[in-house]
Amino acid sequence: MNISIMGDSISTYEGFIPEGHELYYTAEKRAINNLESVRDTWWMQVIKALDAQLLVNNSYSGSQVTGEEFPCASGIDRTSALGKTACGAPSNPDAAATISPDIILVYIGVNDFGFAVPCDRNYAESPEEPTFREAYATMLRRMQANYPSARIVCGTVLKPRKAFDPIWSFDEKWSYLTPLDEFNERIRFVAAECGADVADLAAAAGGPAYDVEDDLHPNKQGHAQIAALWIAELRRLGILAEKESM
Repeated sequence: MNISIMGDSISTYEGFIPEGHELYYTAEKRAINNLESVRDTWWMQVIKALDAQLLVNNSYSGSQVTGEEFPCASGIDRTSALGKTACGAPSNPDAAATISPDIILVYIGVNDFGFAVPCDRNYAESPEEPTFREAYATMLRRMQANYPSARIVCGTVLKPRKAFDPIWSFDEKWSYLTPLDEFNERIRFVAAECGADVADLAAAAGGPAYDVEDDLHPNKQGHAQIAALWIAELRRLGILAEKESM
């Protein structure tokens, strides 16, 4: 079973994202966060739990869903680059002998929140302003068109915590923005509208869910916490039980 990832900085790792994609977890950042190997990332732990193989990790540090230009996740470039050619090179769906993903795990949206993208048309200042809801729908529909046999699982976005500073609050720090919960509501709605699955990580966590050293990026323990929530949701969705028959 082949798994592809659509993500942002949280899901990057040196040597495991496409060439030219912006990287967060450099050697320096891995040392700060105590990541000893790629096995410590949330997505590799999930892939191993599924007894699957990584096909493409299409993650780009700082990227949003919203927008048409690269590296926006709803754009044509990234939504068509979740497969590989038979020789192992990243490919678009029109290339000969493309290997398509069986499952696409989508975990992205925190940068739309952080850059104050309107979460839907009611929040937009003009009819022309792009919105997160519309962009997320575009992303899913393009992935479905490119990889019609893939099962797409959309993860709601989790909030971090600082074990060494229990007074610190993600919600308080970003209180001037539209709440992250509003973006998660759009993920749930759009996934249902498009016929994709929802790994409702945020609802399962019920609050701040993963440990960080900075204000956002999971450390080793944080990746393990995110992985545990993904695994529980994939089990709820029946995907872990399905792995032997796919």
